[in-house]
Amino acid sequence: MSFETASAVGTVGLTLGITPQLGILSRIVLIILMFMGRVGGLTLIYAFLEMETAIQNFLKKRLI
Repeated sequence: MSFETASAVGTVGLTLGITPQLGILSRIVLIILMFMGRVGGLTLIYAFLEMETAIQNFLKKRLI
């Protein structure tokens, strides 16, 4: 399973062929890991930080 997760994060496309035998939750985790590997960890962190800042600014403007 660690090979599958490393392959998903690295987006290299290698597999041992066990993915079809995994449960739905395990497949969803692999999909999320593939997405995170493709987009990049820092990009996702910056996107969430920017979104949080935008929400805070919006709420401050609504209160004024």
